[in-house]
Amino acid sequence: MLKTIIQKLNLSQISGLIVVSIVLFCGLLISILTYSDLKSLLQQELQFDVERQLKRLAVASADDMARQDRVSLSVLLNDWTTGPAITQIRVLDHDGEVIARNGKAEANAELMSQSITRDDLALGVLEASVSLESARNAAARYFSLALLATALLSLVGGLLAYRLASYPSRYFRQLQQYVDQEASGITPDIPEVPNLPECLALQQSLEKLAEQRQQQQTLQQALNQFLYQPETDLESGTTYRNCAMLYLEIPNLLELQQQMTAAELASALNHYHRLISHAAKVYNGRLDRYQGDGIVVIFGLHEHSERDSLNCIYAASLFLGLLRYLRIKGKEPQGFEFRCAAHKGPVLIAPIDESEEDSETPHLHYNLIGDSLYWASHLARHGDDNHLLASEALVSGLPEHSIGWRQGPDFQNLQGNPQGTFWLQSLPETTISLINRQIHRIASITDDVH
Repeated sequence: MLKTIIQKLNLSQISGLIVVSIVLFCGLLISILTYSDLKSLLQQELQFDVERQLKRLAVASADDMARQDRVSLSVLLNDWTTGPAITQIRVLDHDGEVIARNGKAEANAELMSQSITRDDLALGVLEASVSLESARNAAARYFSLALLATALLSLVGGLLAYRLASYPSRYFRQLQQYVDQEASGITPDIPEVPNLPECLALQQSLEKLAEQRQQQQTLQQALNQFLYQPETDLESGTTYRNCAMLYLEIPNLLELQQQMTAAELASALNHYHRLISHAAKVYNGRLDRYQGDGIVVIFGLHEHSERDSLNCIYAASLFLGLLRYLRIKGKEPQGFEFRCAAHKGPVLIAPIDESEEDSETPHLHYNLIGDSLYWASHLARHGDDNHLLASEALVSGLPEHSIGWRQGPDFQNLQGNPQGTFWLQSLPETTISLINRQIHRIASITDDVH
């Protein structure tokens, strides 16, 4: 039952109840201890005052007691101002017989006695009935005031704790709405943070996440622009094409996202887009799509030719040559590395129509389906930076050429069959000369990276 009730309370209500409980407990404990000590102190003061009065009365009644003058003793007791603490005073002789008395004894009264002496001779005893009720009443009044102050402090403390806890409680509710909207794909505003160290630290983490999300959105827009090509001339419907593919992968793209701002990364990607586009267009390739951390360039998409595989190799050499040339000239962004893989095989090409409802968002125009695309990306993933790794399927289908190859590692395809690979070692002198001229021409028309 109690657990169910607590689960229905929010943070501010629980904080208020805890503070009220603590203040009430501490106040009650202090009030009880204060009542006990104050009552003892007041009782001691009363007893001391009664003892002092009895001593004075014993001295005053010594002569009358020596004469056994009962009338004088009664008059003395009646005229003696005893105060509210003494309810009855009696004078007793040696045999314990009451000679004189004044007042009426109470049931719970405490008895105090004082010997009557004269010249060190005991004449009798004064016996007083003392009521300590006044001390208890005085202590009880202070106890009541302490309880009232405790209740007031607990109320003020509970309200103050409720008010203070309402700030983080409201912040957490807004934070829950923020997370729900974020999960729904809505880009909400970060809730206003209360001036608390824990909430400020959480706010900083949220701002970092928001900044990363903004960078990802900016990067996605840059990648969409980076790869969007409006023209299309393929027939509608799916079709198989035996294409040569150049797969370019940026292995450290995640680290670059963490090191660079979204604007810097988008600018660098656009720069490489221009380089890849120039290299692809020179050799009749089509920069088709973004796949993971890599980019696919297709050769033989529109019109199949025996030179598709050669064009794929030459385009890769041209792009890598552009990278080396611009780095020597100091015009290349630092930290970017590319792994290149060339492969040839059948690809199922499925055209995608652009949605009229979201016409402002650029879409890729083709889905490339098949093992060939996977194999190209697999080779690039296991390649070396700034080197071209070609599959056996592409190298074996090349026409007569003077390209030098070095045996690469063997891999297993999806069917478990071994597939050989080759590293590009050298190109014919005439091809190298042509590529160098193309490098200088493309570099002269390419804008510097800011």
